[in-house]
Amino acid sequence: GFQDPGLSWHAPVALVGVRDPQGPAALAGVRTGDRITAVNSVPIANLYGLERALPTLTPPFELELSRPLDGETETIRTTIRELSGAPSLETLGLAAVGVKIAGVEPTSPAKRAGLRSGDVLLRVNGELATSSEVVKDLIWGSGGAAVTLVLQRDSREIAREATPTERPMMVNGETETHWGIGVTLGPSDEGAEYRDDVVRNPLVAL
Repeated sequence: GFQDPGLSWHAPVALVGVRDPQGPAALAGVRTGDRITAVNSVPIANLYGLERALPTLTPPFELELSRPLDGETETIRTTIRELSGAPSLETLGLAAVGVKIAGVEPTSPAKRAGLRSGDVLLRVNGELATSSEVVKDLIWGSGGAAVTLVLQRDSREIAREATPTERPMMVNGETETHWGIGVTLGPSDEGAEYRDDVVRNPLVAL
């Protein structure tokens, strides 16, 4: 069977979001913000381990999920019985999510909204937070209208509303004005070695 070599110990955890509410994973009970921790009882260390494991599987197979629940973590097991196509996040109707807030500026819209460093964004205005760039585009494109942020903090799911203001930002060495909320975004790398990831995932200021 599949063994996760666990070499990518600085990789993001396998946090998933539901892209297709009628997809096989959602119908089996998987929710946005679940972390996939094992497949057919084989532990999954991180997102890369999950992406390597999925193509080796044939339905039916079991997913073990870790779900935040009022400050505790609930373990859920569910079985994927049918799939159209080879197993992948896409055919399951899922996407990798989780954009970490690495910093919050004092007196910023984010600070007023109660956001904290270490929060992990799951959704922005209902759209999955699949990367820092996606989050940036949604906030830049807000036109200054309030944005609803769904995030994970200390094994809880929290919703906050922040109203972007026009802020000067450095873009490719030039100063531009964009809508922002006063946060720095980094890769979601819980328990991870950070330095390696900064090169591949530079911090994004908003």
